[in-house]
Order: sequence, then C-alpha cells, then structure tokens
Amino acid sequence: MERYRQAPFFLDDRDVRWVEQTFASLTEDEKIGQLFCLIAYGEDEKSIKSMSDFKPGGVMARPMPAEENIRLVRRLQENATVPMLIAANLEKGGNGIAKEGTFFGSPLQVAATNDPDMASKMGAICGAEGTALGCNWSFAPIIDIDYNFRNPITNTRTFGSNPDMVKAMGVEYVKAVQSFDMAAAIKHFPGDGVDERDQHLA
Repeated sequence: MERYRQAPFFLDDRDVRWVEQTFASLTEDEKIGQLFCLIAYGEDEKSIKSMSDFKPGGVMARPMPAEENIRLVRRLQENATVPMLIAANLEKGGNGIAKEGTFFGSPLQVAATNDPDMASKMGAICGAEGTALGCNWSFAPIIDIDYNFRNPITNTRTFGSNPDMVKAMGVEYVKAVQSFDMAAAIKHFPGDGVDERDQHLA
C-alpha cells in the first residue's frame, strides 16, 4: 500500500509486503488484540498465559529485576504473532524498567543544569539500558510545562516551567533515545501540569 511508503512509516517494498501479509494472516481477535497495550508487573505465569492468549500489540513493563524482565520479554515475543511493542516509563534512567537500572536524575534535576546535552545523556542511558532488556518504546520524555507547582503528577517529572527549556530538553532526549532504535512517546497532553488534579483519576 502506498501510504506505508510515506510519512511517518517510510517502509520499503519488502517491509510493505511483510505488513500486508502479516495483516492478512491475522484473525479478527488478533487484530483487536493489536489495539491494546497491557501492563506487566512481573513474570507470573497467569499473566504470561493471558498475554500470550490475548496477543496484545504491546506491554508496558513496570520496574522489575533485570533478569526477570529479560525472561518475560523473551517469552512474550516468542509467543507473539506480531513482534510486540515493549514499553517502559524511561523518564529518569534505566530504573524505569529495571529495579537495578541507573537513576540519572529527575527531569527537573536535569533541567536545573540549564544544559540540553544533559537531557541527551539521560536519553542515552534510557535507550541503552532499556534496549538491553528488550524495551523498544519509551514512555518519555515528559514535556508538560510545570506552570502549577501544586500539580500532584507532573512537578519534578517535568523539565520545568520554561517552555523553551522544556522543548530543548525534550528534543535532545528524543534524539538520543531514538539513536537506539527505540520509539519515544512524548507525554502527557496539552494543559497537564496546569491544574491541581491527578489526571489519572480526574
């Protein structure tokens, strides 16, 4: 299909054929499963079985021991019809996916350096450690603008209240993490960080 050769995909002929053949081979239930990204808290057999049966498009891995994460990702990918997106909150370093991962610093600490290259260094750590554990999708950077210091969610998870600094830091993080062939998902959404509510609950 011509649309796969254009932005944002830029697939070549071989990749387009793979997409078309894979999509045609999926059952209706498998196509529906591709719309979901589940959460994995650990390597428990019940969760792995349900994920293998359901065949979701992705899984968000919460921090767990690195060896457990490697085993979990391997088992999920081996049972997947379509290679899975494995996501993690790589906001502050490799500790977003592995309990023993490197904590580089909160985004606010990084912004306090006033040096966008520090955001690049953080992105490189996130990319290197996340990729080593099978992660291919970073739920970061956070580019909310911290206009309200009382917001219970964004706060130190942001690059601060200066839009230009937030932009500069966010761009450098994305470039760095993408250099590891990892997708970056900026978050959360326009206006988050302005009010005083937890957007996960409100």
